[in-house]
Amino acid sequence: MKKFSYILIFTIASFSLFSNYKKFIMTVQEINIFQSVASSSYEFDPDYLDKISKLYPNLSSSAIPIKGILGGYYVTHDSIRKGINLLKQANKDNPFIGFPDMILGRVYEVLGQKDSFNLYTLRAYNKLPNNSASYLLLAKKLLNENKIDSLSYFFDEISDRVSDTNIWQIYLAAMFSINDNYDEYNVDSTSVISNAKKAKIFTDDNTVRLISDYIIYGKEKVIANLNKYEKAKDTFDIDPVYAINSMKEVLGDIGDNFDYYETTIEMNFKVEDYKSVINLFSEMKNKEMTALKANIIEMISISYLYNNDINSGCELAILLNDGNYNLDSTVKLLCRIN
Repeated sequence: MKKFSYILIFTIASFSLFSNYKKFIMTVQEINIFQSVASSSYEFDPDYLDKISKLYPNLSSSAIPIKGILGGYYVTHDSIRKGINLLKQANKDNPFIGFPDMILGRVYEVLGQKDSFNLYTLRAYNKLPNNSASYLLLAKKLLNENKIDSLSYFFDEISDRVSDTNIWQIYLAAMFSINDNYDEYNVDSTSVISNAKKAKIFTDDNTVRLISDYIIYGKEKVIANLNKYEKAKDTFDIDPVYAINSMKEVLGDIGDNFDYYETTIEMNFKVEDYKSVINLFSEMKNKEMTALKANIIEMISISYLYNNDINSGCELAILLNDGNYNLDSTVKLLCRIN
């Protein structure tokens, strides 16, 4: 009887281990599917792909049908007809999700089938109105139709609902593509420039900021100052006076660029011109450019302390310390920070 109990326990334990192992393997595979879909790469192990059942049931109105995932895979691996068929079947399995419509819109765009592109683009946007990928499809459709005013309208709608850097990128790129023809398309240039300025405050994304500068200042001026900025950085160690004067000229042309301001602050700090550091920081505050890097804030804090403005210097130091920044020990001592 005792022997039988041991055998029973061993059998149950073995079954449990096997069951947990299968669950672990399934979880890993599910994570791989999720990552593959999220990155739009649709890279699956061929052996695993053969094991996926196209008849796997759809679980809810918010779940992507497995046929939609397989359709994405086949489309990206040059089996267009097979992929399209699966994506259309996925739409029948779950007509609410919008994911298959989005891929179909992209496929028909590449294939040059305008009517099908327009159809699935509208379906995708109507089902996924807060999704930047469906907004991109809609933006392309509206640009093709020269409906720039509508593109701005939809941007205002979606940007009020969603905080997404990609949405700003799409809108700004579209506006830049027609910025020499605002009047022709009845676009309010003042509104576009205002949005470009908002974008630079809204996000620290370099692409958004660059496109915004193109719209606000013009591409030629932006590139000329970018080259001057790079040269100033390269020559600072050799000729700091020249570099700092160059950066003053750059800020005179483009006075709302965080990188330009932060670089100029750092240059002045290194040559111990603490008064200039404080003045530059005051300019940034007046322009509501306060989202500075922590190391730059530390330089500003130290500059205040060197100029005997203990209160201002320590206020910044305390903020850095509260944010777990590794503050200079001398600053901690002066500001009595433990």
